[in-house]
Amino acid sequence: MCMSKEEKMSDDNKALVRRLFDEVFSPENLAAADEIMAKDYIEHAVAPFGSDEPGRVHGRSDTRRTVE
Repeated sequence: MCMSKEEKMSDDNKALVRRLFDEVFSPENLAAADEIMAKDYIEHAVAPFGSDEPGRVHGRSDTRRTVE
């Protein structure tokens, strides 16, 4: 059975989020954050451990600040 483009994108996104937690947040590996995170992205919600409002953020430095 072939996956639709949307299903494939969804699976890729889930894998990326798993990788973010497995490689960045759990071991506090900041170098992995630089590899995984885009320079800029749209944060759609206030993170459970953050205080920034939703909107455009610098992905790498924002992730590093969250991990630290």
